[in-house]
Amino acid sequence: MIKVIKGMVKAGGKFHSVSETITGLSDKEEARLVSMGVCEIIVSETIQEYSSAEISTAETNEKSQKTSKINAATTDVTDEIKLNVDDVVVSGK
Repeated sequence: MIKVIKGMVKAGGKFHSVSETITGLSDKEEARLVSMGVCEIIVSETIQEYSSAEISTAETNEKSQKTSKINAATTDVTDEIKLNVDDVVVSGK
């Protein structure tokens, strides 16, 4: 996918003006227009959204793993802590 940055471009049987996006061209045709300096390659928004979704999923998985570790550490405790009040020393400053 490319975007026109200069003048009018004829591609795919149509004329395209500045800021128009041109899709459906072969890689060779896109490369030709870019090398002429009349178009630039643009990254698809879908790809950017997919990358964001991947990052979000990775962050969610990482948080889930941390939560699982914390839960495992706190719920699998079988030893009881018995505190005798007579054994506690309170110091006042």
